[in-house]
This record gives sequence, structure tokens and C-alpha cells, in this order.
Amino acid sequence: MAKLINKLPAYIGWGTSLSTVVDAGDYLVVGLVMPDVWTAARVSVQVSIEGVEFRDLFYFERGESTSAREVVFNVTPGVVVAIDPNTLLMARYIKLRSGTRDEPVNQEETCAFTVITVDAAAAQAKDEGVPA
Repeated sequence: MAKLINKLPAYIGWGTSLSTVVDAGDYLVVGLVMPDVWTAARVSVQVSIEGVEFRDLFYFERGESTSAREVVFNVTPGVVVAIDPNTLLMARYIKLRSGTRDEPVNQEETCAFTVITVDAAAAQAKDEGVPA
């Protein structure tokens, strides 16, 4: 049976604001485990399709706004953040940033994250009662 949930590590080093690269492969990113040590800041995301060129992730919301907004998570140390799988659907490679594109925040200690992913095909098969 295929593994449904995967845990992938990411690190933001002391004195820096950008994490190591996370290769999500063909899996969907559904969560983020925040480190217990965290200098207060929001978390933003950079994404890449091929793992070479990373760009800041923005999201266009239909409705009142006609401009895209940076994807930002307001976080607390030691929590798990649920992430809508559609948010990072187009990105295989991900970097986490402490702070925002315009205001990065260097961390005072090395921070270890866990990016939680799921195997979409195995999860769907399980929901449908089909052996994966």
C-alpha cells in the first residue's frame, strides 16, 4: 500500500530568512509543522517548477480585489498549520521565508520545519475503497 502522508524537512538557518529547498515531488502540500523556536514573523513562500528559479508566491482572489496578494501564513511557534492543497498545487519545489518578500525577518536560531504532504492518488483510492 502506498504511503499517504510524508514528512519533509526544511531549515531556516540562524541569521537568515530563507529555508532549504523542499522537493514535494508528486505529492500535495497540506500542512506545515512550525518549529518551537521561532523569531516572531509571518511565513511566506517561494516556489519553483524545475528547482532552479524560485519566485515569490502570490494568489489572485476573485471578488473585491483586482490584484494578487502574497501568500502569507500568520503563525505561532510549535503549531501545525493546515494548508489548502490547491495553494501549492503548481509547485514541486518550495522554500519557506521568515517574513514577507518586502520585509524578511532573520531568525535568531536555526529553525526546523516539517512540511506535510499527501499522495493524492493513494488518498483518493483509499476514499474510494480501492487498494493503492
